[in-house]
Amino acid sequence: MTPNGLANARRVEIVAAIVPAPWSFDWSWLRRAAGPFGAEEFQPIGASRPAPRTAGSGNNHSPRCGESQHESGGAMGVLFAMVVWSAVLVGNCRAEMTIEAIAQARHDLDLGLTVQGRVSEVLVEAGARVEAGQPLVRLDDREGAEQIRLFEMRANSTLEIEAAEAEWRLDENEAKRLEDAMSQAGAAPFEVERARLEAKRSFLAHELFKQRRDETRIQLEQARLVHAKYELRAPMAGVIEQVVVEPGEMVEEVRPVLRLVVTDPLRIEVPTPMTIASGIKVGRKAWVKFRASGKVLEGKVVSVGMVADPGSETRSVVIDAPNGEGEPAGSHVVVSFESGEFGGSEAGKR
Repeated sequence: MTPNGLANARRVEIVAAIVPAPWSFDWSWLRRAAGPFGAEEFQPIGASRPAPRTAGSGNNHSPRCGESQHESGGAMGVLFAMVVWSAVLVGNCRAEMTIEAIAQARHDLDLGLTVQGRVSEVLVEAGARVEAGQPLVRLDDREGAEQIRLFEMRANSTLEIEAAEAEWRLDENEAKRLEDAMSQAGAAPFEVERARLEAKRSFLAHELFKQRRDETRIQLEQARLVHAKYELRAPMAGVIEQVVVEPGEMVEEVRPVLRLVVTDPLRIEVPTPMTIASGIKVGRKAWVKFRASGKVLEGKVVSVGMVADPGSETRSVVIDAPNGEGEPAGSHVVVSFESGEFGGSEAGKR
């Protein structure tokens, strides 16, 4: 082999040496693919090489002609190897742009009551869609309901106030009559003073009854607040995942009685390699492919973790993906931050 041919062969060895573990691959396909481009030169490091051709080996070509072909073929073979292996590396880099994760519910709530009591009504079943504020479970609180009725009656009544006002008006009139009589020497000063005090006392009684009505209204609101603790309402719109109580059952304080989930949008926490996460900003689009169904959702990055996991060298990138099609939370998904990874940007609009 000429010096040029040896140099070209050495270049192939160098290319094979800089890629990950090339000797673990079957190089026969590369030699066959190289064909006329100097297949003999495609040998991994440490592989046996064919003996160089000589003038007496039975070859119809002259040694110089053979060597010239060998050198030019080796050069093209090096180029062919570099192109093929670069394609392999690009494919590996592209594969790293997809990351496996688990799709989670945006909210997953175990709901319970803050008081103990006996369940009187269960108003929903598993699988039901509920709106924010919708009643879900009621406990028996008939005593509280009757107390509310009593306070409502007192708060809405004006009888005591009207009676006190009438008494006040009478006492005022009496005080004025005595004042007129005293001006004509028909009444003593102490009688006038007494009448004035009686009128003032009647006025204060009238004001006291008005204050008591306001206090009753406050007590009414307190009773309603206490009564509301015996009824569990949905804190947000969602789906009832599980109901764990039955009518007539006793429940303790803060014991979960049902599970409410919100799966639209879904939330995906993606353990993203630091080299990729460093280029991701909040608001960037992301595509989420479900392994089971093959469906692709388009979402957006809502947060990028500021603390990396030193063990895996990843940062948490959180994505919210609208889920109008009702894909289940807990599904295995593959996430990409490149629009064409799952068949183009149209895939994310399904």
